[in-house]
Parts: sequence; structure tokens; C-alpha cells
Amino acid sequence: MLSTVSAAFGPGDTLEVYTSQKNHVVETLRAGRTHVQKWADTAAYILPQRFARHSHKRAYRWMEREYGQRMHPPAGAPVWVGFDLARTVRHRKNEDAILVLSVPRSELLLSMYEPWWQSVLEGWCADHDEHWGLHFSWPCACTGRRRRESWKAIFDLSGVPTDWQGVLDRIEPQWVVKMYAPGEEVPIQ
Repeated sequence: MLSTVSAAFGPGDTLEVYTSQKNHVVETLRAGRTHVQKWADTAAYILPQRFARHSHKRAYRWMEREYGQRMHPPAGAPVWVGFDLARTVRHRKNEDAILVLSVPRSELLLSMYEPWWQSVLEGWCADHDEHWGLHFSWPCACTGRRRRESWKAIFDLSGVPTDWQGVLDRIEPQWVVKMYAPGEEVPIQ
């Protein structure tokens, strides 16, 4: 994976990533303090009841365990970042700020975006050829162990960085390169 990352970004110890964050996160960072995501503030727990699914919580907890095994013990719940500024802006809530971060490579767990939301987040086995929205029953008939093992394929990076996502266990104030206030226009090339 390191050679894939090096091929995509070249040499260097940091990567530029984007994340959409609430005002309280921005205030924490402006005060010079580290933001550690609380589980109660993750999308897995704050989704409106009609969208809340047990699979979302299970997927977020699985990613936390993977972070701990592949990186270091996490300080908090996963903080999602991306390499596609346009997608970050599209998923932004009106009250969210967009943060541009320069993150040490050693802190960032990279994975593929599409398989994450098509299989892992929905609780499906990633070995199936079916795509999100075409599943006829939920969850798939595969055992939990088989599903979880198949999910590890999301860490085999392919394509371009805009197809990827990253997970951090925290946001350090010194990582913030630029901040776009809630509702502020974000220049997208």
C-alpha cells in the first residue's frame, strides 16, 4: 500500500485531506486543543431513527478495530477524511465547516470509499457482485465472520486518490491548513 500511496502523492511525510466538521470541533481546534471524536457524535449514532441501522454501528466499530490493528490504539471514534474536495462539499451539512488538513501518513488509515459504503456500511459481504440498492434482502446470507473477512479488501487501494477515504483517530490543531466556515463557498478546481 505504501508504494501505491507514494505513486499517487510522491515523497513526503504528510497528505492533504478534507473533512466536514461541526462548529464544536472547529472551536476545539481554534483553542489549540486536539479533537477526539466521541462515539455519540458519529454518524453511526446520530442518524435520524428512520435511517439508523445496526449495521452502521457495527461498521464503525469494525473500522475502529482495524485502525487499532493497523495503526495504533485509537484515541477516539473514527474521524472520516477524503481526498475528493467536491465529494466532501457535497456531503457537508449547512452548519459544518470544511477543514483542509495536512496529516502525517503514519496517522491515516486509507481504504476504498465505494466498497465501504456499498458493503461494509450496509452489512453486506464484499465478495458479492451486487451493488448498493440492488440487494433484495438484508443482510446477506453470509456468516458474520465471512462478511468481516471480506471487508478487509477495502484496504487494497486501487484507482486514484479521489476513490479513497481515510480514517484518523483524532485531529490535531497543527494539522489544519485551511478552514471554510459553515456556508462559505469552497473553491473547487
